[in-house]
Amino acid sequence: MEENLEISHLKTFLEEGREYLSSNLNFIILGGEQLLVKDKVLEIAKLGQKRKQEVIVSTNGTLIDSKFAQIAKKFNLIVQVSLEGAEKETNDKIRGKNSYERIIEGIKILVAHRVYTIISMVVHEGNFSEMDSFSKLGIELGVTEVRFIPLKIMGNARKNNLQAVSLTQIIKEINQIIQYNRNTERLFKRDIFSTMKNLCRVSQKRPYCGTGLNTILIDADGQIYPCPNHLLPEFSSGNIREQSFKEIWLSSSQFLNLREDYHINRNHDCKECPVKYWCLGGCRGETYENTLSLNSKSITCKDNFAAIIETFWYLSELN
Repeated sequence: MEENLEISHLKTFLEEGREYLSSNLNFIILGGEQLLVKDKVLEIAKLGQKRKQEVIVSTNGTLIDSKFAQIAKKFNLIVQVSLEGAEKETNDKIRGKNSYERIIEGIKILVAHRVYTIISMVVHEGNFSEMDSFSKLGIELGVTEVRFIPLKIMGNARKNNLQAVSLTQIIKEINQIIQYNRNTERLFKRDIFSTMKNLCRVSQKRPYCGTGLNTILIDADGQIYPCPNHLLPEFSSGNIREQSFKEIWLSSSQFLNLREDYHINRNHDCKECPVKYWCLGGCRGETYENTLSLNSKSITCKDNFAAIIETFWYLSELN
């Protein structure tokens, strides 16, 4: 979030969109290092509290101090701190020398002020072996949640040639972590395993993933995109400085096209798939970035299928 977008623009945009937005709307503040502009983050937290809506900020944790933590607690801000692994060497290889200690110190400050604290790790081949120790680190630090996010082959992951771990492997690993240490189960609430369980518990014929219908991304300069995984110039759908919420939401060609093109029954590869209403064609943003086609078969199709079946087996064993 840079200096060029004023909170007043955001307030106006959200007020205009009140009749279109869910009452369960959440604000998620992502991209860059948000705590470079702490005042704006806290203003959004205050706005969310007033509207009784959850606000989450994702940060690298190095700029957290007691003053920020105290106000974050006051406004019920949820703070998600990113770590690249449980070990200093794994983290510092990506985040920079001696960043691990600074991040851990930031987490301790949040916990000490009783801020709702999440530690998150994007899982790839370089840190997959540390998932168990990462969970134990969460217990040791006293955080509220531990979150594992599967690496998507897009953006910096593609540039840095990071290798993904299959979704099925990640789900099996989290399940095993819980089986061996039941104290960790309370930490998993919005990680990929919890998401998959909630998804597979519900039999609902959703038409597609909800890009541009359940999600909307406001960039630092006010540009609108359908979701965080469609942050490419061709998906730019307007600017909140220049257009109203209604104009963008109901008239943007990008939003309208994606809502139609992503329908699960328009994709030949998905049409007859028995798990299509749970998979929903996978992450369309990831597939687009790797194929430059809106309707290509998901690049993780087989893995998505296997992960859904694995989750169904897990749920069946609970009964």
